[in-house]
Amino acid sequence: MRPIYDFEGFTPPRLSEAELRALLEQRRQKRLALTLTLLCALLIAAAFLCAAYFSPVDPALALSLAGYGCMTMAGLSAAALLLFRSDAGARLKKEG
Repeated sequence: MRPIYDFEGFTPPRLSEAELRALLEQRRQKRLALTLTLLCALLIAAAFLCAAYFSPVDPALALSLAGYGCMTMAGLSAAALLLFRSDAGARLKKEG
C-alpha cells in the first residue's frame, strides 16, 4: 500500500524559543484587541439604546448619547482599520 503523505519531502523550518514566544505574544495582543473591540461595540449599542429610551424624557440627553455613540463608532472603525492594515502590511512584507 502506497503512503498518502510524504514526510521526507522537505524539512520544516526551525523555530527558536524567542520566535515562539513572540508569536504567542502577538496572538495574546490580537485576542485582547478583539475583546476590547467587542466591549466597545457593546458600549455603543448601550449608548444608542439609552438614547432611544431617554428621547421622550430629555431630548438633549438623547442627542448627546447618540452623538457619543456616533463618535465612538467612528473612532473604533478608524482604530480597527489601522490595526488590520498594519497587520496585513506586516504579513505581506514577511511573505515577500
